[in-house]
Amino acid sequence: MKKKIWLIFLLPLFLYSSSTDPGKLVEQRLQNIEKQSHRKIKIFSRSEVFSQKDLNSYLEYRIKNTTKSASLEIKDARVKIGKDRFVLSLVAVANEPLPFIDMEVMSLKVLPIGMQFSIEQKSGKYRLKIHDFRIGKAVPSERLALLILSRLKASTGFNFDVKTWEKFPFGIKKITQKEGEVKVYY
Repeated sequence: MKKKIWLIFLLPLFLYSSSTDPGKLVEQRLQNIEKQSHRKIKIFSRSEVFSQKDLNSYLEYRIKNTTKSASLEIKDARVKIGKDRFVLSLVAVANEPLPFIDMEVMSLKVLPIGMQFSIEQKSGKYRLKIHDFRIGKAVPSERLALLILSRLKASTGFNFDVKTWEKFPFGIKKITQKEGEVKVYY
């Protein structure tokens, strides 16, 4: 009888934990990092590792739960973590004509976007160094690139500005990477 009672109480916990969105779990981990980083007493630096799969789950979760833009909407994003660079592949949908891009790309409603970048860091701040940025095979105008990067910031919470140094979100102090994973220090 006691075993049945315990099973009845534990079953909802098991069902909840097994049905939670992996992207939501990553967001909860990031929120926990933020809470831990604000503690007044810090005995040692802490770190946590996020796999490429974790980051892709998080991107998918954030895109699904972000308010939509009138002009350009990010529909899908995938990141590949390399030894010293990230490769981001996006699918964006133009909800209205984007007249400031070249004619070949302007005719597309669905925009395949590719970007290679690295993260420059100093004193708890970061900015991106973009090595390659393309829509299909075309290099976008600076204005379109800024629009896409601003939508990425709205979708992910991370700054995609190449000029401004910004504090890491979630209380993160530093990031290191190796093939397939990122380690954050807080």
